[in-house]
Amino acid sequence: AEEGISVEFNANPHRLDLDWRWIPHARRLGVPVSINPDAHTPEGLADARAAIGTAAKGGLSTEDPLNHRDAGEIAEWLASAKRTAR
Repeated sequence: AEEGISVEFNANPHRLDLDWRWIPHARRLGVPVSINPDAHTPEGLADARAAIGTAAKGGLSTEDPLNHRDAGEIAEWLASAKRTAR
């Protein structure tokens, strides 16, 4: 939160880097969470569906992920993150 960064919830079932139990803590701190399929093939895109369900266990709604925002909102967040970066 102090660095103005987001965290990734990796959708690959073999690499769930962010345990869903950390999502409530990230939300309390205002740290955006991004759900990414980590797809190296088109078939890997299907992993995102399971990751969305798992992230929901941590309290993430469908509107919450950073990468669910429209391009303008993401650009605004990136500009803000650059200003707060050390």
